[in-house]
Amino acid sequence: MRCSWSTTTSTTAGHVRRGRGSQGSTMADYIELHVHSHYSLLAGVSSPAALARAAAEQDAPALALTDQHGVYGAIEYVTAAERAGIKPIIGAEVAVEPVASTLPAADGEAPAYRLVLLAASATGYANLCQLLTAAHAPPPDTPLVRPEAPRLDPALLRQHEEGLICLAGYAAGEVGARLLAGDRTGAGAAAGWYRQVFGARYYLELQRHLFRRDKKLCRSLMDLGEGLRIPTVATNQVHHVAPEDGLVHDVLQCIREQTTLDAAGPLLRRTSAQRLRTPAEMQELFADHPGALRNTVAIADQCEAFSLDWLDRSLPPVAVPRGETADSYLRKLCLAGARRCYDRLTRRARERLEHELQLIARMGLADYFLLVGDAVRWSRQQGILCQGRGSAATSLVAYLLGITLVDPLVHDLPVERFLNDGRPGYPDIDVDFPASDREQVIQYLYRRYGRGHVALVCEFNTYRVSSAVRDVAKALGHPHAEAQQMADRLDGRASGKAEAGWAQVPEQVAALAQRLARIPRHLATHPGGMVFTARPLPHQVPVQPAAMPERTILQWDKNSIEEWGAAKLDVLGLGMLAAIQDTIQLVQRHHGKTLDPARLPADDPAVFRLIRHADTIGVFQAESRAQIGTLPLLQPRTFHDLAVSVALIRPGPIQGGVVQPYLRRRRRLERVTYPHPSVAGILRKTLGVCLFQEQGLLLSMHAAGFTAAQADHARRIIARNWDSQEHVRLKAALLRGMAQQGITGQAAQAIYDAIASFASYGFLESHAISFAHLVYVSAWLKQYHAAEFYIGILNNQPMGFYDSFTLIRDALNRGIPTLPPDINEGEVAWTVEYPPASLAPKGVLRTGLAQVKGVGAQVQTVLAEAREAGPFRSLRDFVARTRLPRDVLENIIRSGACSRFGVQRQLLWRLTDLLEMVQPRRLPLPPPPDGVFFAELSAAETMAAEFATLELATERHPLEFYRAALTAARVLSCSEVREAKRGQVVKVGGVVVVRQRPRTAKGVVFVMIGDETGWLDTVVWPRLHDRYRQVLRTEPLLIIEGVVQREGLVVSLLAKRFWPLPAWLEQRAPGKRVAKQEWALPPAHSWH
Repeated sequence: MRCSWSTTTSTTAGHVRRGRGSQGSTMADYIELHVHSHYSLLAGVSSPAALARAAAEQDAPALALTDQHGVYGAIEYVTAAERAGIKPIIGAEVAVEPVASTLPAADGEAPAYRLVLLAASATGYANLCQLLTAAHAPPPDTPLVRPEAPRLDPALLRQHEEGLICLAGYAAGEVGARLLAGDRTGAGAAAGWYRQVFGARYYLELQRHLFRRDKKLCRSLMDLGEGLRIPTVATNQVHHVAPEDGLVHDVLQCIREQTTLDAAGPLLRRTSAQRLRTPAEMQELFADHPGALRNTVAIADQCEAFSLDWLDRSLPPVAVPRGETADSYLRKLCLAGARRCYDRLTRRARERLEHELQLIARMGLADYFLLVGDAVRWSRQQGILCQGRGSAATSLVAYLLGITLVDPLVHDLPVERFLNDGRPGYPDIDVDFPASDREQVIQYLYRRYGRGHVALVCEFNTYRVSSAVRDVAKALGHPHAEAQQMADRLDGRASGKAEAGWAQVPEQVAALAQRLARIPRHLATHPGGMVFTARPLPHQVPVQPAAMPERTILQWDKNSIEEWGAAKLDVLGLGMLAAIQDTIQLVQRHHGKTLDPARLPADDPAVFRLIRHADTIGVFQAESRAQIGTLPLLQPRTFHDLAVSVALIRPGPIQGGVVQPYLRRRRRLERVTYPHPSVAGILRKTLGVCLFQEQGLLLSMHAAGFTAAQADHARRIIARNWDSQEHVRLKAALLRGMAQQGITGQAAQAIYDAIASFASYGFLESHAISFAHLVYVSAWLKQYHAAEFYIGILNNQPMGFYDSFTLIRDALNRGIPTLPPDINEGEVAWTVEYPPASLAPKGVLRTGLAQVKGVGAQVQTVLAEAREAGPFRSLRDFVARTRLPRDVLENIIRSGACSRFGVQRQLLWRLTDLLEMVQPRRLPLPPPPDGVFFAELSAAETMAAEFATLELATERHPLEFYRAALTAARVLSCSEVREAKRGQVVKVGGVVVVRQRPRTAKGVVFVMIGDETGWLDTVVWPRLHDRYRQVLRTEPLLIIEGVVQREGLVVSLLAKRFWPLPAWLEQRAPGKRVAKQEWALPPAHSWH
């Protein structure tokens, strides 16, 4: 991206050309220089693109973007401004401390005043970034954590004033605030201080909104300016584009201040005026101060248009041995890797390696591959599992460096999706690390290259519609409970008005919530993107502390980083890698076996049988309800089949209509056909359908004669849904190229459709193969070391689709029971035990004390330290050595962890007395009289205590206690439904385990229920879901009536009616009392 100019602007020295606007006024008589986009969180309303378009529609030749505390939207704005044909000026509104300690603050405290800094040049922009970085930094010699509010030490302005233009900030600035407080002396001193720093680049800012103070304050500022010879400039402190956006702005302010529209009062009086006024409106508003209007044009003339040429994207130096260059050292490492990976280097491998190395050398990417390879090599030296994924897995160089585990020669993967001469900038490499160890890798990279040269990418979280409804309703004055009820009627991010829950949301709330759902709400950290540059990052983009200590983030998201073109490595945390790593360590500990995930036998029949039978709860990428329903139809028998299964059940293939044709062809219910014989070789492995992105690239290249660069560019055009004219030109070029290859008519159209659709939904085959490796490894571990595998998953929760209770029930189905926690036998983490083989030949899962409610990190440390002195001899010994709070001790007792010391009721009785002995505050209670009998808990009471303290039950399932009544009422178990005939109408009862409403399912909801016999999937049509919404969302125990559906080995229930289980049984058995069980069942996992 480079800045280009329309006919309304001049490229020389940033000069703004004057012209006539649509309002009949002189366009360049006013240019807005104080503008907040929605990246001024909970303050701005409009996007940078909307602001740029609106300015262009007003024939404004330029516009400044000055978001609060940062340049978060700078790249997005510059791109939009370029397309709109206006000059982009970048600045920021900064919070600054009083300019001198000798000047008392206007209100007796030391607030942070506001001012606007505009980057007039590349030097000014670099200084702006450094100042913003300093404003966000914590005080010196303190931990690297995010401060409560950014504040800038004004002394730093002296060091970084070059290339900056300063606007005084009107009433929020120090000068204006002091004038309002009657401190004219202080105002003059502050203005003089800033004038001394910035010279002629300092302006007093004038605004006119709806405050009575405006007339007097503007007059005072004008008088002060005349006396000190400081020029004035008019601004409107824009927060939104159109007048109708004013109410959205009001609501955002109420949310920020946690108040309501009625209570906000004066706070909101100016919001309707803070829109992007036309130049004619501003001329009318400041007709008595024409100089303040002319100065806006003068300032814009001084500012150069922001350019990416101001930024550097070269990498920090990567260490290479003496006498080596980055290219020669990369070649040496690849040849060494080839000797490890191959018995001999074939001609095909040599040619592919040479092709990639030359391509890397031409593109100047050797340092990048060495950097990523170093991170992977260091991680493995620390015993940390890792593997690359995504398009990097098409690279032989990445494979030989150990970055990926996918041999692209074995899988016939083209490298062009990852590297080609026509693709500028650095490739994007994603590497997965165990979620538990990822932080070690991040901190290593900080140490290796220096914090000034490495930082994480940020991202902006937007509102979920339900939370937007709740916050808007509260801002409009609805009681909290009522606002929450409105939110509860909506599902996640459902934004369409077809969502039935909207019918019960007031129209104004709904309309405003729809607007808020597109506005950034919070600044967050990207899941793993790290940027590296040779030039210090704070000179190019502000850096600020992340929410997590010892991390820093850039003020740009991944889209801005991609536009910039800086090198990025995605250091991703994957829970399954952590589970696999833990499982391998447990197998070594208990069985003395050393397992290497990369060297497991790749064609084990038992492993593929487990997958074909969909016994895949806990198995990576194979445990979703869609996968469990598809695997018996797909019947995977090879590693490539696993890659297909990973790619097939994705939003894109479902939306593209690929899934069913593939499955029908796989089951030989449909003939395999190809659009044209010439592309049969490309589509053969996916039975004639275009499933993978790489296939789309190859179709463009082989059928239409495109180069690799052209094919990749075509993919980007389609994937980003760029200008429709570009689509038209692309289609014409593809059809023309196919005609030259002799492909015309319906065949050409079919190939074009495949190319056009794959870019929108196609899954990378290299990515699918990388994930297929983890599918196989996790299935292998479940098959051969199930107890250790379950422990690995349980110790890395939350991950995957299922909660801990579902996982231990799955373990029980495989003959592996679970024991409650034990303060002596157990540990903080979940563990596996092997009692005598006759009792539990497959092992036993021991619940970890960390599972107990209230046993957080601090309590875990206390328990571990107390255990070092030996086993606890009694409850008194336990209480005395740990000195834990009463509520934690009660939870530990109720979880069953102290059962070795006696009956639970007796232990709880004694606890009060023991606590008084350890920490006496009053007279202890007398001990219970001799002969008092404390009864053991019943099975139902034990389960209730476990659910309340562990969110699971180690032995029984809730449905067991209802089974007799359910059977009498002819309600089937899940296993009985699986044996029922197709089309049979049945009732089944169960605990809701998972609710899923995929965006690709057109409103259909999938509900998985479970009982003591297993699980069952139910399908809920949208109208039925709307009818039973409240029951489905809130009831943990359900009775479902539906029609049995069968397709091969897959059985599900098409739901017709729902009831809360306890209430239904009470109604059906009026003469029999059904015990009401009080169980705090864990909430079902909900996926959207």
